Amino acid sequence: MTNRLQSTARRLIGSYPRSFWIIAVADVFPTGVGHMLVFPFLAFYATNRFGVGMTQVGLLFTAMAVCDVLGSMLGGALSDRFGRKPVLALGQLGSGFAVLLMGWAESFPSFFTLAMLVCLIGSTGGPARSAMMTDLLPGEKLPAGFGILRVVGGLTFVIGPLIGGLLATGSYAPLFIIKFATNAFAAATILLTVRETRPAEDGENEPASLTRTLTGYRKVLRDVPFLLFLGATMLVFGSLGQVQRGALSVYLRDLHGISEQGFGLLMSLNGFLVILLQLPIAKLISRFHPMATMGAGALLIAGGFWIFGGSSSYGLFMAAMIVIAVGQMVLLPTNRFVIARLSPTRMRGRYIGAAGLGVSAAQAVGPVFAGLVMDHLDPRWVWYGAGTLGLIAVTWFLMLRRHTDPRLDREPAAHVSPSPARGST
Repeated sequence: MTNRLQSTARRLIGSYPRSFWIIAVADVFPTGVGHMLVFPFLAFYATNRFGVGMTQVGLLFTAMAVCDVLGSMLGGALSDRFGRKPVLALGQLGSGFAVLLMGWAESFPSFFTLAMLVCLIGSTGGPARSAMMTDLLPGEKLPAGFGILRVVGGLTFVIGPLIGGLLATGSYAPLFIIKFATNAFAAATILLTVRETRPAEDGENEPASLTRTLTGYRKVLRDVPFLLFLGATMLVFGSLGQVQRGALSVYLRDLHGISEQGFGLLMSLNGFLVILLQLPIAKLISRFHPMATMGAGALLIAGGFWIFGGSSSYGLFMAAMIVIAVGQMVLLPTNRFVIARLSPTRMRGRYIGAAGLGVSAAQAVGPVFAGLVMDHLDPRWVWYGAGTLGLIAVTWFLMLRRHTDPRLDREPAAHVSPSPARGST
């Protein structure tokens, strides 16, 4: 049995490029742990440290999401213009330093400003990382590759909230310090060990200026099938934002008496399920049309939100998190796969940036409404509303299934080898 597992592990590792594993192990994992140490508890910290209400916290998350929009747009263009590697590394280092400063902010306005800076700088790296993964992997390996990254992310969901919940009962300062350290480690590793993957320009096409690269977003905005797909995903991701860094932690604390440690356990349950089930689910859903898969994932997520709204016991909260986790495992790898299929090779960073823009825009609206509802109405309506949006998304995805884009039905585009002249080993 041991030899068989070792043989399977060697085959799995050998079937993906070295840079893929470096990004997974030395970038996604440590920075994910740091992220899950801080951001699920940000509403806890702001309400306790500065005595603000959920309306102010909702405005904070809205401002952060707006900065995510701007950062994603800029990061997508920069990664297409200057390369994936420098954008990803600098985004990690800059946002890590801003997070460190957040831990010593003396007032809510300064905390607010630093949080915006974290999102503006940090979100530039997201399109660069996704574009790098798409550059590295042949088309047929994209779903499984994104599934592996989800498993790595699942580990961070287990480790980060558990440690964060324990540390937050004493002092929040170590959370910000560890987040800075993980980002700095990832930035150094990327700069020293990862090669550039941006496809080489051919001899007839000189690199466009940054201005021309940014204006290339106009082509994205004319891609109607992509925009329709993005509209449906915005409904789901805007609601999901309330789980990770939005209203859920305060809702469970104030209405049901769930502590930071109890909330951390719920978040860790999500990650534990991803570790166990993501790869088998990725293999299963590969048999179905992407739009049908997206609809199934949205339906499960909507069901989990309705359970949160209608329940009052910790056991049912765990059940809700299980349902949402399975929905995420169905939806998230498929979402990345669809974006990879729809994006032209030379505009890959901008398409991924535009997708991030749409998600961030949805997450900018959600926290404001959630905060107003929690401060002035029955807080359960946050989750009933999120579940309803999920059901609308299900219908939307199924309608897109009827009018599927030919780019989703054809074989994935051929793998584009990065230029040997770019980057280091």
